[in-house]
Amino acid sequence: MTRAREPEALRIGGGHNAQPLGADLVEPLVAPPLTRANGAYVAGTQRLVAGGDAYPATHTLAIDGVEVDGEPELEFEPILAFDATLTDPYFRHGVIVDGDVLEVFDEGFLGTTETVETPLPLDAVNPGEPVVARIYSGTKAAPEIDPDEVNDDFMARNVRLGLPDGRILRPREITDATEWIDVGDNPGALNYLEVTFDVPDDAFTALGYTWDTTAAADGDHTFTATDGDHTASLDLRVDNTAPVLDPTLAADAQVRGDTELDVAADDPGAGVAEVAASLDGRSIRLPHALSSLTDTPGDHVATITATDRVGNVSTASVPFTIPREDPTVATTRTVTSGDGLLLSATVDDASADPLDVAFARGQQACAW
Repeated sequence: MTRAREPEALRIGGGHNAQPLGADLVEPLVAPPLTRANGAYVAGTQRLVAGGDAYPATHTLAIDGVEVDGEPELEFEPILAFDATLTDPYFRHGVIVDGDVLEVFDEGFLGTTETVETPLPLDAVNPGEPVVARIYSGTKAAPEIDPDEVNDDFMARNVRLGLPDGRILRPREITDATEWIDVGDNPGALNYLEVTFDVPDDAFTALGYTWDTTAAADGDHTFTATDGDHTASLDLRVDNTAPVLDPTLAADAQVRGDTELDVAADDPGAGVAEVAASLDGRSIRLPHALSSLTDTPGDHVATITATDRVGNVSTASVPFTIPREDPTVATTRTVTSGDGLLLSATVDDASADPLDVAFARGQQACAW
């Protein structure tokens, strides 16, 4: 079945935000926006999508006036949704597609029924291919089956996949959307609930293009979709240049007395999002006070990392030395001279600093 319509206004989503979580199951520092405004900064590889209303898509795509080959695509990520109840807090249940954890839900749904929604990445949804997702019962560490850990047990129902055009799909495996399904490690429960969706071809009315911005110059570029008299465009600014770091401490410097370790981070493009630092592998907060009087003498390395708002990263490594400042008394000598004593001492300083040397006068207490 196909749908054919007269060309209508085109829509450029510009970018999409569904992506796997990191190894620590938290959102990345720099996440792509759901949609981009004109003038938005981009870096690296970008998936650009322009949506229309005709199937097959009749519009064309271009970057800076040069036509590029678009691929059938959904205009936005489809939403996998289901109802859940009886989850215990702190157990990390999750949604996994193609081995990637897309969602972790660890709130307690005791006595309530909550809807869990997960956007699926566009590259996980392709014409002619089934979409397979797994809803996992989690341990307190991750949404996975671990024979050495306890998995929580919860109930799920009404699993569905919402498409950008408003259609709701049901999985092959479930015939009664109202039936509760036990997920967990209880006898008779499923370790995970696997669901398969068949997305109709006529849902793919958009065209997508993967743009390698590293092959383009930093600066302004235009993504355009055209269908007859209808045109939509999006102005984007490429920024593949990492922030510039200027530490207050020069490499191989010798720290004498009190000083401060800090950095000036500048990014004329997207702007700096975060600056992190460590000293000898231990995280520190900048500015960081250094002192040759109180810090450990020897060789040290400060590492400073800056990330801009589109994910470009620069790192500066600053090796420095703290000298040993405490002088030492190498030898002492006492010589009797006439009616008195002659005291002498030899002192040493590893930094060869000028020293003020003095003897402390002692007192002798006598008990009568």
